[in-house]
Amino acid sequence: PRAFLNSLVITAAGTLLGLAVMCPCAYALSRKEFRHRGALMIFLMIPMLFSGGLVSSYMVNTQVLHLRNTYWALILPGLCSTWYLMMLRNYFITSLPDSLVESARLDGAMPLQTFWWIVLPVCKPVVMTVAVFQIFAYWNSWYPALLYIDTNHTELYPLQYVLVNIERSIQAMANDAKYL
Repeated sequence: PRAFLNSLVITAAGTLLGLAVMCPCAYALSRKEFRHRGALMIFLMIPMLFSGGLVSSYMVNTQVLHLRNTYWALILPGLCSTWYLMMLRNYFITSLPDSLVESARLDGAMPLQTFWWIVLPVCKPVVMTVAVFQIFAYWNSWYPALLYIDTNHTELYPLQYVLVNIERSIQAMANDAKYL
């Protein structure tokens, strides 16, 4: 039951925080007024094409951010995906007319008000799609628990990690049974 609750908390927190980070970032990248969007897009695309590697990610998360044996170790590494940013950005570019944003600006809406009251309701389909992808990614994730949670902190294990451990134990017993 604890692992199931952990998975629910990690999935809900990761999905909500991920959307809270990625949606405004993708919206800013979709706007022509944003001067540095080209450079930022290149900066975001490089890790998507050439991964920084597991060792560097592990060292940053454990030694710089001190996330070992915390819920944040299971949430933060999957928080922002370049692929999802690209999906959101492209949807904002293709489906959000500039005249809609401009009319909100002429009516006196601040950029955050425009984003919250105009852009998000219009772009619900892509936001919900990314939310579903995030939910599945967090719910099925067991590898961060393997990397960042020690065996003496079993109260932090998500459900998928417990199930993977059960499967490994069954396979080990089946392999040992061959030799009896």
